[in-house]
Amino acid sequence: MASDRLFVTPAPPGRRRGTGGDQRMYYPPCPTCGEPIIMIWTYGPERHDAGPCGCGLTADQVERLTTPGVR
Repeated sequence: MASDRLFVTPAPPGRRRGTGGDQRMYYPPCPTCGEPIIMIWTYGPERHDAGPCGCGLTADQVERLTTPGVR
């Protein structure tokens, strides 16, 4: 019967309530591709990768990216 049918319209997702720290402008750009660097993986004294892009970083680039006030 058509009258026994139930139709549900999902509500749109609510607005994200973050601190704003997750916006692209708050992360330094990758020196190779320009994407924001969220994390840095270190595999040894001379091997580092930017994340999430996966570009390789030199030790000098890592130092500049992780030292406050230096870009």
